[in-house]
Amino acid sequence: MPGTLNWFKVGILGFVASAVVSLTLHAEEPKILCYIVARMPVAEITEVNLKPNPTFGADSISVSARAKVIDSSIEGNYISDAYLSLGNDTTRIQILAKDGKFSDTLETLEGRIYVGNLDPCTTGIYIVVTTSMEEIENTYTELIVSEPDSTVKEDSNE
Repeated sequence: MPGTLNWFKVGILGFVASAVVSLTLHAEEPKILCYIVARMPVAEITEVNLKPNPTFGADSISVSARAKVIDSSIEGNYISDAYLSLGNDTTRIQILAKDGKFSDTLETLEGRIYVGNLDPCTTGIYIVVTTSMEEIENTYTELIVSEPDSTVKEDSNE
């Protein structure tokens, strides 16, 4: 009987030890995994160029860029519109397609923006394009509005 009692004690002790280990392992904080699905870009805006940048006192700058539809295999998918905005201003300034109409999957964009009313600062230019599928893509670039360059001598009429 003492041998049976020892086996019984070992069994109970093993059960208690297993229960403690099991509860300890399950007592960890639950791990929550979150995944954000990234939106695939619908168009690509490249070769953004601001002239002059810095402005050196110029009252307007020219803006040029290229916009391309990423998935041109979709029939009827093309760049249908483009505009730009300056800094936090919500005013849309139309950008034109170089060939005069928005109808291709690759468009060269040209525009002009007045900056003569801005104090010297660094501001952003947002270029926004819309596809014929009514999808929007944008890009951002910085513009440095600066004072006229004092090292350049102006011609004087004497």
